[in-house]
Amino acid sequence: MKKLLALIVIILVFFVQVVVAGRYLFFFPYASIIRSEAAVHGISPALVAAVIRVESGFRSQVVSRRGARGLMQVMPATARYIMGKSGHQGFDDLEERLLDPQFNVQMGVWYLDYLLNRYDGDIVLALAAYNAGPGKVDWWLKENIWDGTLANSHQIPYAETRNHIQRVMYSWKHFRWFPQLWSFK
Repeated sequence: MKKLLALIVIILVFFVQVVVAGRYLFFFPYASIIRSEAAVHGISPALVAAVIRVESGFRSQVVSRRGARGLMQVMPATARYIMGKSGHQGFDDLEERLLDPQFNVQMGVWYLDYLLNRYDGDIVLALAAYNAGPGKVDWWLKENIWDGTLANSHQIPYAETRNHIQRVMYSWKHFRWFPQLWSFK
């Protein structure tokens, strides 16, 4: 009985240390923006944070060599598409606006939600499409190049997309361990 009680105490102490350490190991810049935009679309803020971590490392001013911009690495053409579909007014300075964390996360979460709806809530397909584009993902599925599962993501012809899916899923798995992080104001 004493051994069982001691084991329970050790497990509780370990759990408390993990939770406390998680607050410092998984610091989320822009958490309030992520929370609010995720809530608008009913998406897990931990998933949004995982996409941001992989896309930009939480650096809002990042511009890829292909032109993707900001926290969620939104392409200007994708932002124009989103703006047309979501009723946003055009911006002459769209490329600059994509470096604004609020606007970028708003655009990126809208697009992630669009992809999740397009693929009936399948996160793996949505992440693949976020990285490679929905046209590519649809083609891979149609041509039986990839079956759309995480287990067979090695079938994806693009190494970047394979890695993207794996890294986002890994981050999301770990970020979900600390839901209390998402309740802070």
